[in-house]
Amino acid sequence: MLLFTRRRLPLALLALWSCLSPNQEASAQQPSPMPQEAEPKDVYAGLRTLALEARIAGAQASVALMEINLGQGMATLAVLADGTTSLYLSTGGGVLGAGEHESVRQAAHVFLQTALAHAASMQETEERPLPSAHHVRFYLVTNEALLTTEVAEQELARGGHPLSDLFAQGHKVIAAVIATRQQR
Repeated sequence: MLLFTRRRLPLALLALWSCLSPNQEASAQQPSPMPQEAEPKDVYAGLRTLALEARIAGAQASVALMEINLGQGMATLAVLADGTTSLYLSTGGGVLGAGEHESVRQAAHVFLQTALAHAASMQETEERPLPSAHHVRFYLVTNEALLTTEVAEQELARGGHPLSDLFAQGHKVIAAVIATRQQR
């Protein structure tokens, strides 16, 4: 099982960015919610808001997010029920529309279903905080509510926490996204 711990996730994300040329950061399929001259933190906040507000007709769960506080910034994995899968970095850059690749789409589907299976472990919220240092925050957008929970990253990485499987599945999606970028 591939898990990106605090030491390995930044290296994995660095590998991802090395595969991106400046104009490849966003898929042409998804419109940009922010003007190009916007600050990276503003673009990140806009994309994050779009994901948290997305609703997919007929889906029991529309969106699942896994957000990791990297110390230097945030990484957000966003998976939508329609297969749209994106990875955003608060420091700039990201991959939009990675769900066009079957390997990503499959891993993303499992991640969303795993998040739905853990809905009872999450609390309903109207707030949308980012995770605190050394923590991971999960969000699940259902037909009824916005649910969230935050757990220490080390606790999830050790594998003993009830949400460790969700954390592991999120890393499988990230690994699939990185693999598709490296194939280019």
